[in-house]
Amino acid sequence: VVSYTTNVANFTTGTDVATALNTLTGLAAGNAMLFAVGDGTSTQTWYWTDGGGGAADGIVEAAELSQVAQLSGVDNDLLTAADFDGFT
Repeated sequence: VVSYTTNVANFTTGTDVATALNTLTGLAAGNAMLFAVGDGTSTQTWYWTDGGGGAADGIVEAAELSQVAQLSGVDNDLLTAADFDGFT
């Protein structure tokens, strides 16, 4: 799980999340990752499969993102690895 700690005002929309995540470095073609993105108050988790709805090029596109869960009242900036123990 990658916690994107810069607040994203529209963290529940794939387009805005994709724009935010594309500021990250190290995303490779064909990656599949789980991201936690929030607005400083709540968190939305997104599963990204590069090439699953767009080109396999290491660039996050809204069509490659799937909403997994919304954690209302949970600030992803405060999440730690221990919060995800048992998840693989």
